[in-house]
Amino acid sequence: MNNITIKYTHENTFVYTADAHAITGVFNNKDIIKNYYVNTSYQVNTFGEYTKENTFNVSSINQLFNEDNFIIIKGTDNKSYLLVQTINNMADNFNTSNLYVYNDELELISRNMITEEESPDYTSYDGFIIDNFIGNIPCDYVGNSPLYERTFKVVDNANEIDKQYTKIENNQIYFLFPKINDGILEERVYTINNNKLEYTIINTYKFNSVCQEI
Repeated sequence: MNNITIKYTHENTFVYTADAHAITGVFNNKDIIKNYYVNTSYQVNTFGEYTKENTFNVSSINQLFNEDNFIIIKGTDNKSYLLVQTINNMADNFNTSNLYVYNDELELISRNMITEEESPDYTSYDGFIIDNFIGNIPCDYVGNSPLYERTFKVVDNANEIDKQYTKIENNQIYFLFPKINDGILEERVYTINNNKLEYTIINTYKFNSVCQEI
């Protein structure tokens, strides 16, 4: 496996009209980290003000993104593949997290996994959905929720959920694939073979509606 280099940048910005600091991490020309520190009145009055100095430093970044964000699994071709859990934390309360898959040349092989025909809300979605707090999501399931118990890293986030759309078992990636137009989640089991993701469908779950999170 090649060396992994992540380039971090800082930006002064605004979120919900409040002053904020955005930390971005780029790996192979793709954002895998986007974290916002927002100076709401509650934050400032209770904990103090976020500044560049106390957000954009080695300690803060290591807490945000570290070795827990990386997983290596074997493909059916016996090659090793790198899985990276991305972080997109908006306003300290809304988090999305995806799972990207790279080959041994660090090429992203999990591109455009969801098409517009299947789910217009997730068009050209790269990687597997772990969490999704932003946008339209399936809800009001027929029967019990099929979401998996959390096994991925928990982001330090006030509204972090304990369920997820993706899990990994025995070098296989289980994914509850959202087919918004059909009103179902397809439970797919993915393996990797010669830089390609292959899957079988093992179950389907119906939902009655799509909820707007924010």
